[in-house]
Amino acid sequence: MKKVVDPEQVVTCDNCTTANATGYCTNCSQFLCTECISMHKKWALFANHQVTSLDEVTASDVSSTSQLLAPAKQEAPLICPIPSHDEPLKYYCDTCDESICRDCIMLAHKDHKYNLIADSFTKHKEALEKSLNPVKGKIEGLKK
Repeated sequence: MKKVVDPEQVVTCDNCTTANATGYCTNCSQFLCTECISMHKKWALFANHQVTSLDEVTASDVSSTSQLLAPAKQEAPLICPIPSHDEPLKYYCDTCDESICRDCIMLAHKDHKYNLIADSFTKHKEALEKSLNPVKGKIEGLKK
């Protein structure tokens, strides 16, 4: 079997970002250090996740190193810019037209209208696609 992760390559833990990774969680698509792997296995939510040692990550697990690295780096949650919150931005405030965290809802957006960010994304995407229809028609007309 071909090894995907080069043993000479140093990969940082995606969870604590301070230690070198020693394993890879295939469910979370994250590199983890020894301490974070231990915690990962203790938490009930992650207890059934498949954590593979970096030495054992093979070509059968992923087709390329870039495929292995990409999900962990792209899916890292955006953290609220307010230093005291330190929460992921999971909600979208329709009233203020901005992404917010759980603490923001309680402190600054209490009576505002908000949704999960994924739901708001879908709604905004559909609105943008509809607004492009007249432009697409004009493009077709110009091509003719």
